[in-house]
Amino acid sequence: KGSIDEKISRTVSLSVSRMTTIDNYMLKLYGSHYETYRKSKLKTTRII
Repeated sequence: KGSIDEKISRTVSLSVSRMTTIDNYMLKLYGSHYETYRKSKLKTTRII
């Protein structure tokens, strides 16, 4: 049981770090445009 939990948490942290890397990359690439896009996306997800 514990090993499965470890695998899941490892996979989750991996995907989170990957998402953060993509996020930073997109921010560098598009700058303020991506910032406003992300904010509007966050607002819509909050409503849903």
